[in-house]
Amino acid sequence: MASLIFAHAKSIYNKSKQYERDLRAIHGDDTDTSVGVARLIENERARFRDILAIAQLLHEDYVEVTGGKAHNWYFITIRPKPGVTFEEFYILTYKFVNRAFMLDYKLVFEQKSLTGEGDGFHLHMICNTKHRSKGEILRDAKSSFNKVADENCVCVKTTRNPEEMFTKYCIEYASDDGHKEATRDGDRIWRNKMNLADVYENDLPRAVPVLSSSSGQNRFVIDLH
Repeated sequence: MASLIFAHAKSIYNKSKQYERDLRAIHGDDTDTSVGVARLIENERARFRDILAIAQLLHEDYVEVTGGKAHNWYFITIRPKPGVTFEEFYILTYKFVNRAFMLDYKLVFEQKSLTGEGDGFHLHMICNTKHRSKGEILRDAKSSFNKVADENCVCVKTTRNPEEMFTKYCIEYASDDGHKEATRDGDRIWRNKMNLADVYENDLPRAVPVLSSSSGQNRFVIDLH
């Protein structure tokens, strides 16, 4: 917001200077009209110089605190189509969260089985992105997961309260009809089988959980290249 205020104030200030030049070109420098107009414009420019100085300080504070990052938060849900393996889905998820526009993220893998069989696995995530509109993030998500998810199974919502939204839907399992709460235990059983953390926050491992035929246990063995 501070950077937008600064840019707007600077734009108005520059327009006032151009306005003065245009009026001087029309009226000349030796008429009462041009002198009066120039004095009025200079007063306005002085006022905008003060606004610009304040906006500059706000902008500098903003950059110092945030590193100049744009804070656009989104809540994303990706639901793979039937037949997709979790390994395929995990690899694409890893690539997506490591794209250049991604600043911060928090995600969970969930499934729909009450007993943790892994049916209907999917992900929910909040992410903070750099200079990305909702439409651009939707396009990015669809292109990143187009091999495993139909377009109507990729959902992006803008949120001003990302942590609150994530906690509500992914930690507390809130839903209108109670179906999410019913799968809470199933998710925990499945994640335990798959050696998955309950939540990943900027730390999705560069590996894929797969079933070891020798031990019958899931472990991280596939390194991503």
